[in-house]
Amino acid sequence: MPLNQILLFGTPGSGKSTLAKTVAATTDITYISMSQLIQDEVTSLSVLGSEIKYYQDNMLSYPPLLLHPIVEKVITEYRGVSFILDSYPKNWGEVKTLQEVVGTNNFNFSHLIELHLNHEQAQERIKERISESSNKEKPARFDDKPEIVVERIRRYESEIRPLINECQSFCKESFEIDSSLTRREVYLNFLAILETN
Repeated sequence: MPLNQILLFGTPGSGKSTLAKTVAATTDITYISMSQLIQDEVTSLSVLGSEIKYYQDNMLSYPPLLLHPIVEKVITEYRGVSFILDSYPKNWGEVKTLQEVVGTNNFNFSHLIELHLNHEQAQERIKERISESSNKEKPARFDDKPEIVVERIRRYESEIRPLINECQSFCKESFEIDSSLTRREVYLNFLAILETN
């Protein structure tokens, strides 16, 4: 059976990480959160983790090559299994780093999948998420504040979506899923892509 090694993008509020975790819980596909790997490195108190923490503490962007060892580890350790890579890349420097790593390791992702919502849908979906958190007495995400939501959506459209074309060069196939559908429908559409492509 061919491996499904997926690069996942999504508009803020599209349910990207929720979908990835659901797929991982119901299939043999491993969920890899780049954000979590970065935090694990910081927690480990390694030299690399200390460097990353410096940039986090000073609210600075990471130099793209700083994350090269983590990206290299993902590609080399997981190349023999199916996985979803979430939260990476987020800028041109990170695209170039990923491009270099996959090139050096003669690796291609099987799929690039984007979950897409328009601006109005994204804002409405995040409002629903805030309401759900309130009903469950869970703290709302800091980045779900209205003014931050607008900036996140703007940044995704202007800075992250343009990265997708470049990432297609090391992904065998590329797909877009309408994330305005129900979670169940999005999940089934995602699985259908993997089953038929």
